[in-house]
Amino acid sequence: MAIQNFGGVNADGGTITASIDGLDLHVFDVGEIDLGAIVSDSFSTNYIASTTGFVDVSFSFTRAFLNFDPVVAHYLDDVGLTASVPEPSALFLLLFGILGLHLFRRR
Repeated sequence: MAIQNFGGVNADGGTITASIDGLDLHVFDVGEIDLGAIVSDSFSTNYIASTTGFVDVSFSFTRAFLNFDPVVAHYLDDVGLTASVPEPSALFLLLFGILGLHLFRRR
């Protein structure tokens, strides 16, 4: 996450918020940023979903001013998401295989 000031001196950089399923995981509060300056931040986190299915990943950019002067650019770079999905069926197959071997051995 990065912010760059293209406009005036000491512009309000605002905040960037990263959320999953409405839960704010990270808030980057930039504060004031000098002309030409670039301010960046990074974070990494683990998230365990409470249900199966889709999750809503969002990034919101907010500033205190409604006008666009001075021009401040917010941008994201190198965003990566990975999902770890357990396979319970493999565990059941393993258990049934061991049970089958046990029963075969008893005969």
